Amino acid sequence: MSLTLSGAEEPVHVDRWELAQHRMKWSAIRSPEATKLEVVTMDVEVDPQGRVTAVTALPPYILRSPQPIRMSPFAEQAIAEMRSRTYLPFLQNGKATPATFQDYVFFLPPERLRSVHRSFPEIHDWSTLRIGLKRGTCFGSCPAYELEIRGDGTVRYKGQAHVAVTANTKVPSSAKT
Repeated sequence: MSLTLSGAEEPVHVDRWELAQHRMKWSAIRSPEATKLEVVTMDVEVDPQGRVTAVTALPPYILRSPQPIRMSPFAEQAIAEMRSRTYLPFLQNGKATPATFQDYVFFLPPERLRSVHRSFPEIHDWSTLRIGLKRGTCFGSCPAYELEIRGDGTVRYKGQAHVAVTANTKVPSSAKT
């Protein structure tokens, strides 16, 4: 299924690395019908302003599948989502131009709150406390970093990709306000 609007200029093909610089921060769609992560791959065309002018849902790619590959049950919803998106304009020789590329729409099951809640344990030795967070690059454009907060107030940060600071940083507790 696709929607096509005619345009005078021939669109340029954009690879996924350049595409990452033109995406907005779209979130995965929470859907009660999703039981796991569902990814719908789309062929997309945008006009010089970055508005979607054509979109086609692609069947999942399964290497050497003996069975016919069926279209995702989320294809219609993915097409509607993609039609609502606007990308940062693509430039060629300094001029905004139409572009074509493949992009994705992600569907996740609804979030479930835990039924059992536990209190944070009593801390007897603050020097042993460590709270950490590690984020990866997802499909290539998400910020990747590691963060650790220690019981003495020290914060350790290691930026890896798509962040403002990509070095190891340690902020001692005495530097905090």
